Amino acid sequence: MLRESNEKLSVKNIFTQVCIECDGENIEYIEKPDTVEIRGEEIQVMAKYWLCRDCGADWEFFDEGEYDQLDEACRIYRNRHGMLQPEKINELRKRMGFTQGELAKIFGWGAVTISRYENGSLQSKSHDELLKLLERPETFYQFIKEKNNLENKDKYLQHMEQTLNLEKELPVSFLENLLSGKPDEFNGFQEVSIDKIKNLILFFCKDDGIYITKLNKLLFFTDFKYFKEYTHSISGMRYKHLPYGPVPEYYRSILELLVKTGELEVEYKDFGDYIGELYKSVEITDLSVFSDAELEILLEVKKKFSRSGSKEISEISHKEKAYRETKENQLISYFHAQELQI
Repeated sequence: MLRESNEKLSVKNIFTQVCIECDGENIEYIEKPDTVEIRGEEIQVMAKYWLCRDCGADWEFFDEGEYDQLDEACRIYRNRHGMLQPEKINELRKRMGFTQGELAKIFGWGAVTISRYENGSLQSKSHDELLKLLERPETFYQFIKEKNNLENKDKYLQHMEQTLNLEKELPVSFLENLLSGKPDEFNGFQEVSIDKIKNLILFFCKDDGIYITKLNKLLFFTDFKYFKEYTHSISGMRYKHLPYGPVPEYYRSILELLVKTGELEVEYKDFGDYIGELYKSVEITDLSVFSDAELEILLEVKKKFSRSGSKEISEISHKEKAYRETKENQLISYFHAQELQI
């Protein structure tokens, strides 16, 4: 593999070792931008190699543990798609107290799968979704609980119960403190209302249930639509810009609390390339916590997206100025509600 002589190169050092092609000693270590294709996407990385200035030959010649171009491309790919990095997978597994083999059995994978991921192999999107359950211990506990024909299931559940201390209820006050804040543009100038948050979710999750992606978008459109009409939000929740669209801040903690208190139940659906989370209401929605105007917006938003699936409503939310003019993980100002397209 030869490099054009007019390319701009970053030369770090000159070595006296011998070229493997011509035995010349004028060898340089080169760094330059390069492109690696990962699953159909072009990833920009640095190419690093030796270059012989005598004959023009170049080759990779790295000691074990040095820079790996493919590994770097995979890391960039994971970041781009919000996937877990190898060291994070290792950290989460150890935090849960499982061996690589035990975790693979729980997920129904091959014995060496976890080891490969922790050592840098790029996981599939569906496997990544399962691994992310480790970030939510109570959800992971429910996942194990619902696994049929899982060998040593009781042992794993007992281990998780000891880890979580499930006898200790997570108080609602914890969630109130987590979500509370002075009224401002990011909570719609409205103090947080746990009752309204809970019943908004129960309202959208009743009957056949709803997948988490669509649920988050319905909550966003409801709060922002109400702000557009009445200059304050319904729930007092803050929303963040995430890859699949705007979502309530700390939505995982909210849903886990409602599952824990028995007001919601969750089912996991395997769609091949990802794991869907279907939430269903167990308790009846208390509509008395909402004003007539709030109920009108709830019904309007539900009707508007009644035929929209998770993918479609996500795409719609991506077109909103509230999403387009914010960056990933950034809080979304309710002032963007004035340009809401519904």
